[in-house]
Amino acid sequence: MRIYISIFIIILFYGCNKTSNEEIIIQKTFGKELIKKDSLSIELDLGKYNTFDKLFERTSEIACNDSLSKVVIKNNNEIKSVQLVNFCWENTSCILIKRKNTIEIYNDSIYKANLSFPLDSLKSILKKDIYNYGKKFNYSSNPDKLLLYLSFDNSNIEKLTKYLNLVTSTFEKISDTIDLPIVLNEKLNTPPPPPPPLK
Repeated sequence: MRIYISIFIIILFYGCNKTSNEEIIIQKTFGKELIKKDSLSIELDLGKYNTFDKLFERTSEIACNDSLSKVVIKNNNEIKSVQLVNFCWENTSCILIKRKNTIEIYNDSIYKANLSFPLDSLKSILKKDIYNYGKKFNYSSNPDKLLLYLSFDNSNIEKLTKYLNLVTSTFEKISDTIDLPIVLNEKLNTPPPPPPPLK
């Protein structure tokens, strides 16, 4: 009987040591479409694209082939799979998206409601959009309609992983859902607001 107890103690001790030394990997998925259609998603190797224009062109090609682009980010013990909800513009003249339902990050600035904000304002802007429910005109009418556009100058493409990480981490702190659609897009040139009327 003592032999069985000794063997049990040795197995228990070995098992505990093995568990404490192994690293636990946390996997997270971001993006509405990826959860439903992961088998159709194509992982983008960001190292293959030396300009933002080429990366944008590739995401458009993928969208036009009824597939989805995703970027996988590895940070220590965490792996994030970020779905990019890009559109296919072939045979499409226009897709109507209300500007109030969008947030645009271009290089190091955030654009919302014809205003420019520093990047550290992302949390407060996301919060206003997610919890607005149509109360303020310039913010999202419904969190399910919210889109986040990311665009860069060609020289700043190396910042994409950093910004995707920032956006997903910030979103996690605000909302209990991980359905934030992120779109890679060319810079949206918003016309300036009209001048005030003359008196």
